[in-house]
Amino acid sequence: MLREIQGGRGLATSAGGVILLFPFLLFVWSAIWIVIYLFKRDTVIANIFSIVISLIIVLLVGEVEYEYSFPHAGSMPELLLFAVTLLAILFIRHIDQLLRVIDKAHARKIVRLKK
Repeated sequence: MLREIQGGRGLATSAGGVILLFPFLLFVWSAIWIVIYLFKRDTVIANIFSIVISLIIVLLVGEVEYEYSFPHAGSMPELLLFAVTLLAILFIRHIDQLLRVIDKAHARKIVRLKK
């Protein structure tokens, strides 16, 4: 029975760790997620887009992240490595869901073409 239990995709665990170490990343991710969810009404799409856009923002404004990290990061490269690794893991955990969304969209397109 325990083998049937599957964990999530790591978002809640990541959020818990990030809020203490790197609140800027959690704020950015949450704001992007809310905006995308309000437009698309799909949590998977909101998760994936939030991860990708957060990664881009993290890479573009590294100085802000470094300044507001808590406890203060040892160096900028360490902080960027942490953020990029975390977001990459989250993205990898969402690949199966992304493929399902793409398949559903493709199937809808085929159905529309047949009509």
